[in-house]
Amino acid sequence: MQFLSITYTGFSQTAPNFTITSSNGETLTLYDALDTGNVVMLDFFFVNGNDPNILNVFPNPATDNATFVFNLTESSEVNIELYNILGRKVKTVLTESLNAGDHNESVDLTDLSVGQYFARISIDGELADVVKLTHLK
Repeated sequence: MQFLSITYTGFSQTAPNFTITSSNGETLTLYDALDTGNVVMLDFFFVNGNDPNILNVFPNPATDNATFVFNLTESSEVNIELYNILGRKVKTVLTESLNAGDHNESVDLTDLSVGQYFARISIDGELADVVKLTHLK
């Protein structure tokens, strides 16, 4: 996909929003981006118009453990990974073929440093959602 434009579309509460349009007219809207100067980190966003709340995490903030909750409309290959604020993958939470329905996946956070993390869920190889997780001790 070749990108044609990136448009700043205002603020959602305290974070900037952007819309990226490809040369074939597809759009990707980034919501609640974290502006860190030269780098924009994503809190969550729509992917090809999908609901941005595919993946939820609780408790958030979390201390020792967190649970990821999601629903699949059909059997799918699911991959959930945690990334630190620098964009480095720090943990694979789940890589599995799952049946349709509601799913809960618990993750041990005791091996991670205190801070902000981003959990990415991919379904059948396509990025479906990104959520922010705050880890406290």
